[in-house]
Amino acid sequence: MQNGNNGGAAERGALITLNEKFGKAEKARDTAFFEEALSDDLIFRRANGLIVTKQIFLADLKSPDNNFDRLDAEVEEPTVYDGAPATALVSVRVRAKGKRCTTEFNGLFRNTRFFVKENDRWRCVFWFNTKIE
Repeated sequence: MQNGNNGGAAERGALITLNEKFGKAEKARDTAFFEEALSDDLIFRRANGLIVTKQIFLADLKSPDNNFDRLDAEVEEPTVYDGAPATALVSVRVRAKGKRCTTEFNGLFRNTRFFVKENDRWRCVFWFNTKIE
């Protein structure tokens, strides 16, 4: 396995675009996007420490009790690992404000996402969210 962003500019560009879409899709409650972008085996750790599956993430996304007033994402350069399958690590700084159930949130968060390339498509298998400000 090799590191070094050697997956090529096209792979890194595709990962940047995909991760920019994560924020837009989350704000728009676009479950169809996440059905495709998330692995069925997703493990997502929310900033509050709660671990959720893909099914729980999608259900939460649909809930009218959860919303975003603001969600801006800055995707950092992905690291692509060659191999079978190819994998990638992407870090995203997210400035978000909104409400999850009865709890309001506002701040800067670090989202770290691990992707596996399956059938020529990148799918997120691990997503770790941490509040940094």
